[in-house]
Amino acid sequence: METGGIPQGGAKYVGIQAVQVYVPRLCVQMQELERFDAASSGKYVTGLGQESMHFCDDNEDVHSLSLTVVSQLLERYGIDPKMVGRVEVGTESAVDRSKSVKSVIMSLFEASGNGEVDGLDCTNACYGGTAALFNTVAWMESSLWDGRLGIVVCADIATYAPGPARCTGGAGAVALLIAPNAALVLEPALRSTWMGHSYDFYKPVGDTSEYPILFGEETLSCFFNALDTCYGRFRQRAEKFLGRPFDVGSDVDFLLFHAPFNKLVRKSVARLAFLEDNGSLAEHAGTNKECWDRATQHKYLESTKTMYEQKVHAGAWVAKRIGNCYTASLYISLAAALESQRAVPGCRILLYSFGSGFASCMYSLKIRSALMRPQRDHGEPSLQALLEKRVVCSPEQFTKAMQRREQAWRERPYHPVSGLAEPVESTFYLEAVDEFGRRSYRQR
Repeated sequence: METGGIPQGGAKYVGIQAVQVYVPRLCVQMQELERFDAASSGKYVTGLGQESMHFCDDNEDVHSLSLTVVSQLLERYGIDPKMVGRVEVGTESAVDRSKSVKSVIMSLFEASGNGEVDGLDCTNACYGGTAALFNTVAWMESSLWDGRLGIVVCADIATYAPGPARCTGGAGAVALLIAPNAALVLEPALRSTWMGHSYDFYKPVGDTSEYPILFGEETLSCFFNALDTCYGRFRQRAEKFLGRPFDVGSDVDFLLFHAPFNKLVRKSVARLAFLEDNGSLAEHAGTNKECWDRATQHKYLESTKTMYEQKVHAGAWVAKRIGNCYTASLYISLAAALESQRAVPGCRILLYSFGSGFASCMYSLKIRSALMRPQRDHGEPSLQALLEKRVVCSPEQFTKAMQRREQAWRERPYHPVSGLAEPVESTFYLEAVDEFGRRSYRQR
């Protein structure tokens, strides 16, 4: 890959050249959690469509996740830190209201002497990673680009207070290497954005825990109304771009959605089919539930089973096992889809990104060539093999880990006491928090 020097103007065919995923090892099975929570049988497994949920103990936070995934990207692909000109982070799990997560990642660049690295954090619930991606691509396409690579980090830990939302947690991180003449490029004409103001989900400053305040029904309303609008606008732009009517069945090879739980992904596929047949609910019916009642939902859930298996499952299976990763959710699904044998040059991937509060976007990626091959593979497994090495914990162990995280959030100084699993080689972990709240990390 040729980089460096001062280019004349911006780069061409900017996009994703490599993807690195990190998922904490600890997980709890949803069927066991159902029993522990005395929930009705199948509420989490069938009702939410989830199989298991990964989580972090008190020795991992958004800093350690980000340090791990970026260091693994640099090491695995043999990237010289001096050749990175921008690092931008999407997260809603920051532990500091002033200091960015990106500034912590800069510790990985100190040995190389490279402090000239642009970019900071993007925050708006689960949408921050998409904003970081768009910003980094725009930087590389602009006259400000200096010929170096970009890295986009999406990292989050989804935790909830005891109650009905706790089962929708999860954790994970993704690092995307952004480069010119990339394997996976954004199609600039094929993007639609819809944003507004809502208090469906938020984290007030000064709260004594990392748990959000949420209103689930309002989030679902925002999610689907934004999906309706984004898809309607995307279709209009796609028709101009293609010079003919857009058809999601024939013009799209993979469909990826933000995935707090799999049942929402299934309903999103059904919703697109409904919109194809009936036009935009946002334009004609707003939030009128009569247009999207149980009978209608069931009809379109049944009629889109084949579409789900052909276009969605390749990316969606991983979120069923990991849980909600907020900003990382969509891009872990992208990583899974790219491992599919059907992900070949010429394929178009349609993505829907959503963050409460709210921000949303639908856009497309085109596969131009195979992704960059690792230079230092070290037997790196596929996502499937990676998840097979996880440590399955009991619901009691999971609950105690959440209690330790609550304690770590409030206390200073603090020393993590996690004993559920030793950090694996190359991962970072939180070593201590001093009396001033300063955090120190160690890499195993």
